[in-house]
Amino acid sequence: MAEKVGAAQTDLVDLLGGGALGKRSVELAKLLTPQREEFDPAIAALKFFSNMAAQASKPGATVIGSAAGAVKPVVDDYTAMLQRNRKLAAAEGPLAISLYDKLKGKIGKKEYIDLNKTDNADTPQDDRIVKLTEKEFANAGSNIISLTSMKAGVDANNKKLDNFNKLSNNYKGQKSVDFYQKLRSTWQKIDVAYNQAYNPDTENPQVADVSMIFNYMKMLDPGSTVREGEYATAKNTAGISQGVRNTLNAALGQGFLSDSQRADFRRTAWELINAEASNVFTINENFRDIGKDFGVDVKNLLDLSINDYGGFSAEDNKWAPKELTSGLNLITVPSNAELANMEVYPNAGSFVDFLSAPNVINNPDNLAKIYNAQYDRIGQTDMIKEFIENMNKTDEFKAYLAQELIKLNGDFNFLSDLYPLPQRDPPPSN
Repeated sequence: MAEKVGAAQTDLVDLLGGGALGKRSVELAKLLTPQREEFDPAIAALKFFSNMAAQASKPGATVIGSAAGAVKPVVDDYTAMLQRNRKLAAAEGPLAISLYDKLKGKIGKKEYIDLNKTDNADTPQDDRIVKLTEKEFANAGSNIISLTSMKAGVDANNKKLDNFNKLSNNYKGQKSVDFYQKLRSTWQKIDVAYNQAYNPDTENPQVADVSMIFNYMKMLDPGSTVREGEYATAKNTAGISQGVRNTLNAALGQGFLSDSQRADFRRTAWELINAEASNVFTINENFRDIGKDFGVDVKNLLDLSINDYGGFSAEDNKWAPKELTSGLNLITVPSNAELANMEVYPNAGSFVDFLSAPNVINNPDNLAKIYNAQYDRIGQTDMIKEFIENMNKTDEFKAYLAQELIKLNGDFNFLSDLYPLPQRDPPPSN
C-alpha cells in the first residue's frame, strides 16, 4: 500500500486535476523513485571519532585540531546525502505527470471512428478520429464505432467482396447463362428486323427480311459462321432445315417474306429464347440460395433480363413465357372480291387506309393486289405509274412491285423497262 501523500504531493495531485487518477499517478511515481537516504547519527559519530583518531596520531596534532579535521568529512557526507535526496524528490514530479498522461490514455479517453466524417473524402485522416470516455461512447450515436469494430467491419466486407467475386465468376461460367446471353443478343436483332420490315420509312424491307433470317439461323446454330451477304445454302450450316435455306435464298434472290413467314420466324425465335431463359431462371434461384449461405447479396450478379421474356408461374410451378406482341397495326389483306368493290381513288377512303398499313406499304405482293384492283376500276396505267414513282422506296423495291403487277396483269409489262430487277448471280442449287 502506498504511503499517504504529503503536502507537496497533495499540491501535485491538485495540479494533475485531482481525483483518483492524479493521486494514483503521484503514488506510483513515489514507488518507482529510489528511497531517500536517512541521516544515521551513530554512523556519523563512528566516522567522526575514526577521523579524529587518525588526525591525533599525526605529529604535533592537538585535540582541538584533530576534532576540527575530523568533523569536515562527516559534514561533507551529510551535504551529499541531502543533494541526492533533493534530486530524487525533484524527479518524482515529472515522473508523476508522465504516468498520469499514460494512465489517462488507458483508463480515460479512447480513440473512435466517426463514420459521418469517413464518408467525406475531403476530411483529413486525423479529423475522422474522436477521443471519448467509455461513458461518452455509450451515449454516442451509431456513427461512432471503435477501431476494433471498424477493422472487423472492413475484414467482413473484404470477405463478402471476395465471396461475391467468386460467385460472379462461377455464374458467368455457367454454359446456360452464356448461351442465353448469346441468344438474347440475336433475338433482339430479329425483333428489330421484324419491326423494321414494317416501318413505312424503310426504303427496302427486303434488307430487314434477310437480317431476320440470318439471325434466326444464328439462334438455331450459334456456332455458325454464316454471315449476312452469304447464301444460307452453305453446306456445313448444321441444324438448319432446307426449308429455311430455301426461304433465305428466295429473299436474297427475289421477293420478300410474307406476313406469316415473318411472324413464324419471330415466334419461333421467341420460343427459343424462352427455353433458355427458363434454364437461367433455375440457375438464378440456385445462386440466390448459395448467396444466402455466403452472406452475399447476389442480385447484382444475376442476369435478370430473363424477366423481359417470362416469369415463374406459381400456379403451374414452371417458367411461363410472356405473350408475344408486336404493337404493329397489321391488316388482313382483302380478298379479290372485296378489292373489286373498293371505292375508286382519289375518293377511296378504304384504299388510302390499306396503303397506310405496315404490311401493305412495305409488301410488294399486297401492294400490287390493291394497285391492280384500282386499275381494274379506272383503267389508267399512268395513275399506277405515278403511284410507283412517288413512293419513298428504293428502285429495287419498285422493281419487285413492278414484277408483282406484271404477274397480275399483262397491261403492266411496260413497267419492266422502267424498273428492271437488279442483276444477281443465281443462288446455289444445293
